[in-house]
Amino acid sequence: MDSPYRSFLNSPTARQWRRIGIEKRAGVAVALFSLYSKDSAGIGEIPDLKPFIDWTAACGMSLVQLFPMNDVGFNFTPYDAESSTALEPMYLSLEALVGVRSRLVKKRAEDLRKRFPTGAGAVDYGVKRAKLELLYEIFRLQTKPSSAFKAFSLSSLPEIMITLAYGFSFNISSRHLKPSSMPSACGGSPRSRVTTFGLWAL
Repeated sequence: MDSPYRSFLNSPTARQWRRIGIEKRAGVAVALFSLYSKDSAGIGEIPDLKPFIDWTAACGMSLVQLFPMNDVGFNFTPYDAESSTALEPMYLSLEALVGVRSRLVKKRAEDLRKRFPTGAGAVDYGVKRAKLELLYEIFRLQTKPSSAFKAFSLSSLPEIMITLAYGFSFNISSRHLKPSSMPSACGGSPRSRVTTFGLWAL
């Protein structure tokens, strides 16, 4: 008997459906910001997905659907992202970064876990500013980007340029905002640092 979902194979997303199949499946939907572990700093992080995926498979399910994980800036609304391609940096695990000083990151990650404990109720979104500050510190300590990072930057050039353009416009408009109207976790405008990151990548 033909699958009732066979029409999916003729849809605009046919390539994706051929990859995952059109048979009926069971799965679970989850928001990464609530999926934390003892190693998380203030919020669920990307490596926290692995044990959850293992648990999902052990329960006989084969799909995990995530709430949007795009960069939300400082609005903190997953359905109002600033980018359709950039991932939200809050979800980065600092200790999983490649090519950085492990001692520095390990110590600072431990400090972040103390400042922003998980399981305390609502997420303290100040963790994003703290992570961005540490990422900027790591960036300043790098003397030259790796060949892998250069390759990534070139392959992602259109998205990087769009992000830089948006960041620049945010910097200009934010000069006309009153301090009280800026997001509390922002502490000013980190967009100038984002721009610096992008120019370094290029």
